[in-house]
Amino acid sequence: MHSINFNEGTTMSASVIQFFYEAMKSQDPAALATSLADDVVIAEPSALPYGGTTTSRDEFFQKVPGWLNQFSTWQFVEGEIFGDGDRLAGLWSAVFTAHASGETFRYQQFERYEVRGRAISKVDVYQSDTQGLIDFFKKNGPAW
Repeated sequence: MHSINFNEGTTMSASVIQFFYEAMKSQDPAALATSLADDVVIAEPSALPYGGTTTSRDEFFQKVPGWLNQFSTWQFVEGEIFGDGDRLAGLWSAVFTAHASGETFRYQQFERYEVRGRAISKVDVYQSDTQGLIDFFKKNGPAW
């Protein structure tokens, strides 16, 4: 397991989110798992093929990364964290690259977080262009 490093001047909750972003950027599944509570609730837009609400870390890993890895790579580009206390928000961008066509899709995602202890306990996800992401999946991904 990985430990969370706390930066001077950063709240513990913000450090948890920063660690989550670093785990996404490095594509380290063990670190990503460490940043999420066992019973994390993650609500994705229901129109996405992996959309809806997951209610555990294991369910999230089976549903979201499992589906995405079938047809694309994914790269975290940058992120910013807002707020303090145990409820925060983040805005980040990433790029999908389709395995078959090489086509890329860059998007931004806004997330609301709740942190419990040293892990994220809830995430509400909002994409800036959900329809664009759906169109990219339909063009480049497996049928759903």
